[in-house]
Amino acid sequence: MFIVEEEIIYTFNPEHFKELIYTAKSSPIRKPFVFLIVSIIVVVTIYIISLRFPALSFVIVIAAMLVVGCTIFLLTEISEHHKLKKQVADYIGYMKDKKLVVSVKNDFIKLETDKETVIESFKNLKSVVIKDDCITLRGESGINYYFIAKSMGQKSFKQLKTVIETNMI
Repeated sequence: MFIVEEEIIYTFNPEHFKELIYTAKSSPIRKPFVFLIVSIIVVVTIYIISLRFPALSFVIVIAAMLVVGCTIFLLTEISEHHKLKKQVADYIGYMKDKKLVVSVKNDFIKLETDKETVIESFKNLKSVVIKDDCITLRGESGINYYFIAKSMGQKSFKQLKTVIETNMI
């Protein structure tokens, strides 16, 4: 096996992290809100039409069910959005003002901060997601580590990406 030994310093930047997360989840509330408004307009229109044609009154019930469904969809999306915001705030609080030293030796990745050191075997990583702008590692400890290209610089990011790809294959 090819052994790679690297040490990369990563400084966490909360603004880059927020930009990455919120761009990926771009306004989750907008779509259900539009569905709700459209369904309310449809219900009102059907109600006005049913005043002239009483035989269409069953359509109002169906349309009202549509409004209820859209309302539940909107409330679910709002709940998920608030949950995401809380998770982002918790992660930023956890990582605030931390410098992460990433050392890769043999089959292990060592993530070292000011106060703690986490050593994970590449075999024990639950997931690794490598994109052009971010690398996400999720280890057995349950903590996700996001390495954002903007916060590292392209040279360090490419170096980390190459090291992780080499050791994961």
